[in-house]
Amino acid sequence: MKTDRNLVMKYFTCFLLIISFAGITQLLADHHKKEESNLKLPTSWKEYLSMKRKQKAFGIWSFKGKTTSIWEGIPEGLDYTDTFTSQMSADGSKVLVSHVMKTTDGTILSTGSGMETWDAKRKKIFSSHSGFDGGKLYTGPSELISISESEEKWKYTETISGKTYEVIITRKSEGPDKRSQTNVRVDDPENSATTTFTRQPRKQRPANQGVILKKGPKFKEQEKVLHAFVNAFIEGDPISDELEGYLNEDLDNKLKNDCPTIPKLH
Repeated sequence: MKTDRNLVMKYFTCFLLIISFAGITQLLADHHKKEESNLKLPTSWKEYLSMKRKQKAFGIWSFKGKTTSIWEGIPEGLDYTDTFTSQMSADGSKVLVSHVMKTTDGTILSTGSGMETWDAKRKKIFSSHSGFDGGKLYTGPSELISISESEEKWKYTETISGKTYEVIITRKSEGPDKRSQTNVRVDDPENSATTTFTRQPRKQRPANQGVILKKGPKFKEQEKVLHAFVNAFIEGDPISDELEGYLNEDLDNKLKNDCPTIPKLH
């Protein structure tokens, strides 16, 4: 009886393990399905930017790894560092991107830049890229397939050395300072690679860089004198004695030392 009871307990334990495993698998599947269901095409540039900001996609990102056979112009099996930058344009109408891939000895494997923008006529997000892979010019448009607050998919069409091919690019937010990118060749889905980028800190300006005008009794005077300085810079005139005295007295001689005489522009 004791043996039968132990056997029953073993079967029961196995049954619970199977049920638990199945439940976990279903939960993961449901979570993945929910993430995919959130992917969609934005209906405006404003909505697209809102999702990009929630992804925390803007900034400087870097990755160290080994090259694969994904890209036609880049040889396979080389150790490299990839630095990727994404930022808004000054007028807010475009997202500007750039990248540099270097080997461990400093050789540039790839460099390029591009922009993402809203096509009002087709009501879609498009991107264009160009640069050099191994010294050979490449060009390529991209079309946004779908996006969510944590993921985006693009179809990229590249032309290099007379050959054109497509790559599906999927970028995911893995945390506030990590993003992954998976590249899959459309003509060979087995040819894929995933990289994980880490956010890099932006370079800080020196604390004493620039001149700050503080509002107060002398604000108008400061504004007037600096306006005269800008005009002198544009005209290529030397700094006047009056302006020189002001710079010595109130700006600790900083501007005078940096720009004692501005040459005439031709």
